[in-house]
Amino acid sequence: MALQFGTSPSDVPIAVDRRTRRAARNPMQRVCSPTVGTLKRIAPVFAVRDVTASLEYYQRLGFATREYEGGGYGFVMRDGIEIHLGQVPEGDPRAIRSTAYIWVEDADETAQAWRSAGADVRPPEDTDWGQHEGVLIDPDGNIIRFGSPTAGATPAR
Repeated sequence: MALQFGTSPSDVPIAVDRRTRRAARNPMQRVCSPTVGTLKRIAPVFAVRDVTASLEYYQRLGFATREYEGGGYGFVMRDGIEIHLGQVPEGDPRAIRSTAYIWVEDADETAQAWRSAGADVRPPEDTDWGQHEGVLIDPDGNIIRFGSPTAGATPAR
């Protein structure tokens, strides 16, 4: 079965207790249990028209890639970060563009490498918050903002 981007949470069956169902009806009453474990990582999901073409694009930018066996979904990884790619059904009005931020060692170097690979990259500029940031826009309009600390700035975490 192919995975589709934009699946509604109500489309995914999960087991819940009475308290969870009650909290789901009233979002203002939702409270995270202190017994919930540590969050480990996050991976943004980018909506794409063609997973195979998107995997090839990100591979040119230096990412390792893997396509989900069932089709319609893929993964790109590099230096400990991961982005998921989900194919949007043609004409789906729920299709949205996504944005991710990547902290890099040298924003100018990253911009040059990606530009050399044919990517649409806006050159990095110094910001008021001490980052030297650039922007990559992929063929589907998804945005990766990337940055490194400006000279004399304390690196952000």
